[in-house]
Amino acid sequence: MLATPRPPMACAQPPAAYVLCVRRGLLLETDRVVLTSIGKAIDQLGRLEPHIVFEALHAMNLKLQEDVVTTLSQVFALRGAKNIADCEANWDSAALLPFFAAEEVKTLVKVPNNSETFANSLDWATQRYQSLSDEKRVELTLEVRERLHLAALRLRDNCRLINSALDSIIPFLSSYGIKSTKTGFKKFRKIPLLERRRRQGLSLDRAFLAQISLSGRFINTVSFNQSVLFGASFKDSIVQDTDFSDAYLRAADFSGALLKSSRLGKTIWGGWRSIYPTSFHSAQVQEVDFREQSSSRLQCIVQT
Repeated sequence: MLATPRPPMACAQPPAAYVLCVRRGLLLETDRVVLTSIGKAIDQLGRLEPHIVFEALHAMNLKLQEDVVTTLSQVFALRGAKNIADCEANWDSAALLPFFAAEEVKTLVKVPNNSETFANSLDWATQRYQSLSDEKRVELTLEVRERLHLAALRLRDNCRLINSALDSIIPFLSSYGIKSTKTGFKKFRKIPLLERRRRQGLSLDRAFLAQISLSGRFINTVSFNQSVLFGASFKDSIVQDTDFSDAYLRAADFSGALLKSSRLGKTIWGGWRSIYPTSFHSAQVQEVDFREQSSSRLQCIVQT
């Protein structure tokens, strides 16, 4: 008697192929229940193949920023905006992007690549929509606002999934018996051993990661170049050989952290304005590059 053939095991397919399928689903799916299911699948896969998932999510983050900025410009064009200056009075309008604060939305649009995309899309939409009838304009406004809501939902979920994937890549200090106290980090002698084992070499360049939490971690050789880290938390973390060049760190929290051999200087966002009032309360600073930062302002924001 012939044995009944067994269905192929799910793990027979390379994890990268699953990530590609899931990524396409997250970018193309419109049903919010299905999107939630896809997010859960990515979260679970991230525990098994965190680096593969992380790279896919980072690429997705850049694409979702473009989607949000493009759709947002169309909303403004339908409201009669003809240039970026016309948009300034409407940033705080209710429910523009329900998942993000107005300050986060403004920062997202000001990212160099995004600002160009926003301006070009606004110009295109203004020309295309100028001849619309009032009835068609109302109909299109509802459609575009729904697309904007969906794009913002995807970006918010992407930020959460990146944070979750990093849980499996960037170690918690507590798992190595290292913790911060009022006088600094206990068992400091363990840190060199941790450094040799955990050179992460991650790139989060240009990522939008508002409110991300990396508290109590050992963050080593990570690049946040031109990233939006509005309200991010690095509290009680050891941050070493990490590049925050041109990152937007306003309202971020480095309190109780050890910053070592990292770069955190003047940025494309307007110098100290992109950092102040970031908290460095009780932080330890060793060989950190603050060059081009205003020395008078630096005294205000760095408290050790």
